Amino acid sequence: MKRGELKKIRNSFGLTQKEFGEIFGISGEHVKSLELGRVKPSVQLMFKICNYTGRTPVQIFPDIAG
Repeated sequence: MKRGELKKIRNSFGLTQKEFGEIFGISGEHVKSLELGRVKPSVQLMFKICNYTGRTPVQIFPDIAG
């Protein structure tokens, strides 16, 4: 995952990690792990995030979607 991309996107929506996670039914800690590249999202979660943010999987998760 391109480090920091998800965080930039989340910040552009003015959301905390907890708030962002609540939208998708995940914890703020899981959002943090995604942002740091410690974990990869499930396909379902990846597409939920993409639909919400209006970005493609390649834009947010280039190392796993590209």
